[in-house]
Amino acid sequence: MSLRLETERLVLRKPLPDDVDAFLEFVADAETMRWLGSEPGGREAAAEHVERWLARWERDGVGYVGGLLD
Repeated sequence: MSLRLETERLVLRKPLPDDVDAFLEFVADAETMRWLGSEPGGREAAAEHVERWLARWERDGVGYVGGLLD
């Protein structure tokens, strides 16, 4: 089953490996990452986060709703 919630400004769906580049700016931002308890990073860090999210989806059948870095 594929979950997808979409509004005019937001799409919630299972992450895809192709999403890594979309998260580069987010993961590179020191202020954002400070509030999430991690250091800023580049493409490798973004890829690790996406992989972690995908593993959680596979394990739990749903994505993590608490934050980026769990």
